[in-house]
Amino acid sequence: MNSIAQNVEATSGQAEHKAHDLGSPPRYFVSAMLAGAYIGIGEVLLLVAISPFVAKGSAAVKLLEGAVFPIALTIVMFAGAQLFTSNVMVMLVGALSGRTGPKDLVMSWVLSLAGNLAGAFAFGAMVHASGVTSSPSARAMLTEMVHGKMALSGGQLFWRAVLCNMLVPWPSGCSPGPAAMPPRFSSCGCRWRYSWPSDSNTV
Repeated sequence: MNSIAQNVEATSGQAEHKAHDLGSPPRYFVSAMLAGAYIGIGEVLLLVAISPFVAKGSAAVKLLEGAVFPIALTIVMFAGAQLFTSNVMVMLVGALSGRTGPKDLVMSWVLSLAGNLAGAFAFGAMVHASGVTSSPSARAMLTEMVHGKMALSGGQLFWRAVLCNMLVPWPSGCSPGPAAMPPRFSSCGCRWRYSWPSDSNTV
């Protein structure tokens, strides 16, 4: 297992690589769009594969969510796409270590956030047009996800996002191969992402 110093060094190196990629903003933006779409794949997989279990009130729903959604994060990592969540950590570490500058940090955050949103909207439109999530159980789960998210206060949303990011970017980025899965599983299983179907019933 790497030490904290080794992890900081590795993360700073990633920041340098991302700063180099910023030399082509359009390409960086497209990479961020792909990341938004890849995360959408995880959401669609939840709706299609898990909604029947939700409809039946299965006690295994949380475990299934924890096992399924990390697939999206794995796709992002293997594809090397620009996900805002990880860019916040990576570019901040790079800036604090002096390996990258404030301009790199701001550009990375802006382009990755805008690209993630654009990719998510585009992917969502394609999914809607395809009818993949048109089953009654998937529609019911999606409706519950939206209502659950809207029912949370701003503070709850913020702290769930903080808890999620404590378990996903740093441990996952610094863990080799299969060792990265438990943190992701834990985050999703604990519903520390704030769009889970029954968040309205979870405090």
